[in-house]
Amino acid sequence: MQCAQCHDHPFYNNIKQQHFWGVNAFLRQVDRVGMPPQERMRGMVYPALELRDNPSTNLPGVVFYEKRNGVVLQAKAEFLASGEARRGERLTPGTSGNERRAELAKYVVGHDMFPRAIANRMWGTFFGRGFVNPIDDFNDNNAPSNPELLDALASAYKNYGYDQKKLIRWMCNSHAYNLSCVANKTNDKVEKEALFSRMIVKSMSPEQLFESLHTATETKSSKTDKAAARDKWLNTLVANFGDDEGNEVNFNGTVVQALLMMNGTDLNDAVTRKDGTVDQAMKRGQPDAIIRELYLATLNRPPKPAELALIKERMALRPQFAKLDVEKPAARYQDLFWALLNSSEFLLNH
Repeated sequence: MQCAQCHDHPFYNNIKQQHFWGVNAFLRQVDRVGMPPQERMRGMVYPALELRDNPSTNLPGVVFYEKRNGVVLQAKAEFLASGEARRGERLTPGTSGNERRAELAKYVVGHDMFPRAIANRMWGTFFGRGFVNPIDDFNDNNAPSNPELLDALASAYKNYGYDQKKLIRWMCNSHAYNLSCVANKTNDKVEKEALFSRMIVKSMSPEQLFESLHTATETKSSKTDKAAARDKWLNTLVANFGDDEGNEVNFNGTVVQALLMMNGTDLNDAVTRKDGTVDQAMKRGQPDAIIRELYLATLNRPPKPAELALIKERMALRPQFAKLDVEKPAARYQDLFWALLNSSEFLLNH
């Protein structure tokens, strides 16, 4: 719909400019109090924005828009109209304020595309890509890779009253979700990923990574401190990668994330913090038990025998750090903890 603000959609013949402005007309009784921050002000403290209903404005529920040839037309509040023969849902006369947005929400949920869009988006969340990929790019030239399954999920989702928990349960209990991520000769090409014959390894989102780090490092902080740290983290990883209109874009892991993980002071402070994960692990006493505790905290599994042997071998090759080991016996385990947090197994999903 965003693409149809200035012109008819170039790839989706069913979306016209009038459709965008027909939806926009439902929202014309909302006033914004305050100004959003400019791109250069991101990360700074600014007054909160507020939206207020103003039922005295735009009583007829119409909006004027301009075609690319300069012709100005009028659009009534109508949800995805399709010519005079097939009208969309129109604004009920007499409704105002929040009632208009409530009507729009009802029309959105009632549209045939709503359950398909949600099913595709949730599949993309759990599988790394949707049946339609990118997940928000439904158009005539981007057919679903498995239309039968998409339609079946959408139909069941609608039939069960748009129960999000059921949709998630179906996906996570599916055979496809429980497949290995290891490729074989029949599915090791990128073009085979759309068939979902194996799980696709994907980066965690910034939100998921923050919560995972917070859990692994056993960071004990107040809700206020955690919220501030989360906002700082997301501002670094998300705000710098928005589009030219300030919208968040899909996040697939970046060099900035890698540098933040390897060199960031916040992560290093968490790794070396007193009474943190490493200090708690060292109470186990023996090296094998300490290493096992760090593996459980980060990768949720014990080390394999070969991994344990290699780690102990590498730790023994530090005679030059003998003095450091006496002064800071936790140093070598902090290095191991840092390495595990930066490992692909921790950073990638599935």
